[in-house]
Amino acid sequence: MLSPSEEKLQRALRWASLGLLLLLALAWWFRGGLPSPAEAQAELLRPPRQGATSRKLFLHKLNGYEYMVEPVAEYDCAGLVVSTNYTWRDMFALAGSPIDTPDLGMVWDMNLQSGDLHKVSFWSGEFTLNFQHAPGVKFYMENAGNTHVLAAGDDVYSQITSLRRGDQIRLRGALVNYYRTDWGPHWRKSSLTRTDTGNGACEVMFVEHVEVLQRGTPLWYFLYGAAFWLFVLSLAGQAALFVRWATRPRPRPALQEPAVLPQALQPAGQLRQVPLRPSPPAAPSPAKQAGRNQREVEPWH
Repeated sequence: MLSPSEEKLQRALRWASLGLLLLLALAWWFRGGLPSPAEAQAELLRPPRQGATSRKLFLHKLNGYEYMVEPVAEYDCAGLVVSTNYTWRDMFALAGSPIDTPDLGMVWDMNLQSGDLHKVSFWSGEFTLNFQHAPGVKFYMENAGNTHVLAAGDDVYSQITSLRRGDQIRLRGALVNYYRTDWGPHWRKSSLTRTDTGNGACEVMFVEHVEVLQRGTPLWYFLYGAAFWLFVLSLAGQAALFVRWATRPRPRPALQEPAVLPQALQPAGQLRQVPLRPSPPAAPSPAKQAGRNQREVEPWH
C-alpha cells in the first residue's frame, strides 16, 4: 500500500502522462510545417548552380570507411528540406551497405513560389524522394531533387544529420561518383541534370559546407522532443511506484482460534471430540436399615 504522499504523486504522474501525450500528438502534427511563398529565403528562389571542376580522383575517409571519390562538377544548391531518410529505422537498414549515406529531399525556385507546396505529400524511400499530389496542383519536377550526401568530415556529417523537414539550407561542394573501397569498385554515380527521373536521377554530392538559412518550426520540434522524454520519465515514475507497492512488506493479521461449528452441523465422520464437563456427584441414597424389607409394605390387619 502506498503512503498518502506517494498516492498524490501517482495521481500527478497519471495526469502529467495524459497531458504530455496530448502535447506529443499536437507537436507531431505541427512540426515540420512548410513555409509560405512569402517566408522563403531569397537564395532558394533560383535553381542550383553547377559548373566544371578541376578536382582529381581522391581517397576519402569517413565514419571508419574509405571511399574512392571522383569529382564531376562543382555544385552549389539552396533548397527547402521536405524529407530525409536518416531516421533510426532507415539508418539501421542502411548500416553496412556500400551506400550508407544520408539523403536530403529538397525543393526550390518555382515550387516555393507556386503556392501549392502544401498540397504535395513528400516521403523518403530507401534511396528516393517520393511525392504525391492531386490533379491540377502545380509541381515542377526540375525544381526538386533527392541528394545523396557524402560529408567532407565528421562536423559536416553532424550538421547534415541534424537537418529536418522545413529547414531552408544551402549546400556547397561537388557532384561526385564514388565507391566504398571494402566493397570493391561498385560506383555510385551522380546525375548531372535536374530534368531526369527514375533510377540514377539523384545527385550525389560531396558536401564541404552546410549553411542553415532558417530553421523550420523550431518551437514545435523542441516541444515534440521535450514532451517525448518527459512522457517517458512519467511512465518510468509510475512503474517505480508500482514496483514499490508490489514489493512493500504487508502486516500479517493476528492469529485467531479457528471457529468451531456446532456438533450437529459438522460433517458426518468428522465429529469434533469436545471434552464433556464433569457431572456433579449424585446425592447418596439413604442407608438401608438392617432387618427391614426393601420395600414399603402395608401393615397387616
